[in-house]
Amino acid sequence: MSSNAKTSTDISNDRYWSKEVFNYLSSEELKEFYKIDSVIILRDGLASWAIIVLALAFSATFPNPLILFVSFLVIGARQLAISHLVHEAAHYNFSRNKKRNDWVSDIFFAAPILLSTADYRSQHQPHHNHLGQIGEDTDDRAWYTIKGAHFIWRTLLTISGFEAFKTFLSYRKIADKNKDVRRTFIKFGLIGLTNSIILGYCDWLGAWWLYFLLWLVPLLTWTVYLLTIRVIAEHQKESYAAAGLDDFSHSIENPLARTITAGYVERFFLGSMNFCYHHEHHLFPAIPYPKLPKVHRLLLQRGYYDKRPDSRIGSYWQVLRMLIWPRIPHNNI
Repeated sequence: MSSNAKTSTDISNDRYWSKEVFNYLSSEELKEFYKIDSVIILRDGLASWAIIVLALAFSATFPNPLILFVSFLVIGARQLAISHLVHEAAHYNFSRNKKRNDWVSDIFFAAPILLSTADYRSQHQPHHNHLGQIGEDTDDRAWYTIKGAHFIWRTLLTISGFEAFKTFLSYRKIADKNKDVRRTFIKFGLIGLTNSIILGYCDWLGAWWLYFLLWLVPLLTWTVYLLTIRVIAEHQKESYAAAGLDDFSHSIENPLARTITAGYVERFFLGSMNFCYHHEHHLFPAIPYPKLPKVHRLLLQRGYYDKRPDSRIGSYWQVLRMLIWPRIPHNNI
């Protein structure tokens, strides 16, 4: 089987990209995979918002500590899911019409979580173009060690809001480079509008404080923690983890993107919107997420993963256990 080349909307890393994958998927199959299914994306987006709306309503009706705690965890997981939809839009996987793609994403997904799709795209694209390269790969969470007690330290550091502050600074640098007054005005206008709606809904429920407790606080703590754990699980090698050091002095010569065939609970909290099919996503960023499971099944059936056993694993827990308690010698590349 063979295919011609990447589509114009793919933004893969040439060092990571392997033309060999075209031996496993035909051009006809890829053409079908690149088609966008807006109905599924709309369904998944509405489902995430429905869970958030119901969790807030339930918490306002029964504001006891247990309900609030569960709602905190659930809403944070749905905020991560919403960020995954922004990620899809960053690859123009909502619509090939770029303006429509960004407007839909900004209004319904990016602005409520204090983002803009354009800023996310600027931050995310180098992660694909320069995967594993120090100073170039903008998602440096893959270098965070979680071996042994470092896992507790990283957890406390992230839950404290430090990682959210660091992320804010990285987006601030993007904003400083892209001094487009009109775009900045629209971005903050949409953020203000959408968050006012969420605050207004909480006030309508008779519990305005839920906006802060169950929207802003998880967004800056729990959601970012889930994101951090997810990135580490997707990209960190066991050989790197064995050193137990945050080694920002070395690039990763053979970068890893790991598909994690997780169960329902893990997907709800970490791998929503098929983000767990991360190897396939790095191979074909322009394939919308609803198609990634089928891409994975075909690659698995046709022997692609026989040569890449490290690029596929059964659960997030299995990855975390391997990285927290590595069993092989350290190798920083």
